[in-house]
Amino acid sequence: MSMKSEMARSHAGMRYVMCAAIIGAVVCIAQSASLAQGTLSAGSVSAGAGGTALVPITLTLPSELTGATMQFNLTVVPGTGSPPAIATQVTFDSLVASPNQNVANGLNSRLVGWFSNFSPLLTGTTVMGNLSVPIPGGAAAASTYTVRVLNPSGTSDVDNTIDLIPSPVNGTITVTGGEPTATPTQVVAPTSTPTQVVVVPTSTPTKTATKAAGTATPTTGGGGVCPTCEDDDGCQIGARGHGFAWLVLVPAIGLLVVRRRRR
Repeated sequence: MSMKSEMARSHAGMRYVMCAAIIGAVVCIAQSASLAQGTLSAGSVSAGAGGTALVPITLTLPSELTGATMQFNLTVVPGTGSPPAIATQVTFDSLVASPNQNVANGLNSRLVGWFSNFSPLLTGTTVMGNLSVPIPGGAAAASTYTVRVLNPSGTSDVDNTIDLIPSPVNGTITVTGGEPTATPTQVVAPTSTPTQVVVVPTSTPTKTATKAAGTATPTTGGGGVCPTCEDDDGCQIGARGHGFAWLVLVPAIGLLVVRRRRR
């Protein structure tokens, strides 16, 4: 066999090996690309400030996979609107078998795990349970909290693991209502209105006539009255002559006495 024939055969062998390697790599890539994956996601809900949000945690598996065991971490953090951090312990309520692990990892976090096979095995879409999140009373309306699903893992049977990925969209809690914002109110003190007091006279004043000083007032004295006096002089004359009026009667009395003796 010539040297040329040997070289051609060697080149053909090398091409065969290279093709086989390339085909093998393509098959491996295709198998990896077609490897089924499941998702574990938190739902989006609304809750009032001071209330409790119930966030569903949902497992979704492709038709060729089943779920035998499962574990994950759930964590709640403030989102938009800068609401206050969770101040009361979050809890998880299972809707499938009772978890072997259901412990707090801080007030805002929970570690949950099922280490014994579910019976029956999980298939399709399953709501694993609800994460109960107490919303702080000071959370403002329209603010949000984000619910993260961290480090999910599981198995489809005792020996095979499930390739679980968290949902690319985190769960959201939207606060409704919220604590009202205090609006400063100007308080104006009432102004006292002066009250006008009207004094109503209880009696009508009576005008009293007063005689001018120096005016003689007619008087009754010594049994005589001067009712017809027109002026002070007349009255004063009468008063002055009244003391000697009896002297005028003396001659008349004497005359009467003389006549009686003659008889």
